Amino acid sequence: MHRVDTSTTTGSLPASDAQGTPGFFTKGNPATSTPATVPGQDWFNMIQEELVHVVLQAGIPLNTAKNDFTQLYTAIIGLISTSVNTASETVKGIAEIATQDETDAGTDDSRFVTPKKLKNFALQATETVLGRAKIASQTQTNTGSNDATIVTPLKLLFGSAFLLATNGYARFPDWAGRFTVQWGVTAALAQNSSITFFFPIPFPTNTFMILGGHRGAAVPTLTDTAINSDFVSNSQGMVLKGANGGSAPRSAPVWWIAIGN
Repeated sequence: MHRVDTSTTTGSLPASDAQGTPGFFTKGNPATSTPATVPGQDWFNMIQEELVHVVLQAGIPLNTAKNDFTQLYTAIIGLISTSVNTASETVKGIAEIATQDETDAGTDDSRFVTPKKLKNFALQATETVLGRAKIASQTQTNTGSNDATIVTPLKLLFGSAFLLATNGYARFPDWAGRFTVQWGVTAALAQNSSITFFFPIPFPTNTFMILGGHRGAAVPTLTDTAINSDFVSNSQGMVLKGANGGSAPRSAPVWWIAIGN
């Protein structure tokens, strides 16, 4: 870039002409006696000095040898690089986009991360890879058929219930088929008699097994009669004490335990 240096130049910037009417260049039209536009010294000097100013502001001396045609471009790039700040947590500016490797490593604090690379960074969690995972539905938890989702405590215990009392129960969660164990004690039962009782909670689907046995302060003896037990329904059980010819049959409560789901 250089200023005009022909033999007709002047060494100082001339005074500007009086302001005319702003408009646009025309090539003129001889048929209508419309003259072509003459830019004039003011317009040429303005264009020259605007361009020269950019080069000089970048600290680049004008190329008087007239063989460098990149000074304006170099000046613009230089001014941009020195006037625009590098972005930080407290300063607005420009920043480079992080690569996927840089995003995954998480050690560079001078580049920004795009949504695509952030999504790729959130890897699917496995037994050996730290990452993200979807929460399992209750059906997935119950069936145990999915190995890519996470089970929450709520779903793990869903369906379970416990009553730890003399007459109580332990119901396993849904994923364990709601397997249920119930237990209790009846009122005193005499020889050759039966009693029907309600379970603390009904078995919702199946009844598997019920057992009964004597309860009492005394040690069981050969005179104690046999205890038979059975389900009356999913909500009731029955125990029966049979006849015994022993010399000292006794009346005693009956322990019972029932299993179902």
